[in-house]
Amino acid sequence: MGVVLHDRRSGKEVAKIRTTREAGEFLLDKWSGERCASYQKAVVSCVSAMRGESLHESAATAFISAVIQANYGFNFFEAYWDVFDLEISRAADAVFQEDYTFWTAQQKQGPSLAANASH
Repeated sequence: MGVVLHDRRSGKEVAKIRTTREAGEFLLDKWSGERCASYQKAVVSCVSAMRGESLHESAATAFISAVIQANYGFNFFEAYWDVFDLEISRAADAVFQEDYTFWTAQQKQGPSLAANASH
């Protein structure tokens, strides 16, 4: 699902969000609401999902929660291409982990170990 955001007072469309990346970019570049706890959680959730550390659905839930608290109006719409993008992302991640097993193992052990591995 995608979401169209609009200003409640004017009714003017503010953004059309189709992906987690677009949600994150909106939060960082175009957010006009208060940067409260729900906003911060949405930013962290979007980053985590884009890194593959959490589900995109969790990021979407956090984003909508922030949108509601900031008093944006919104409507959902079908965004069929997001499923394709998600599947391509998962496939690319699987190939990357398979082809670069040493790097992947280093990343799982923590940033300090991965940084030392390059020296």
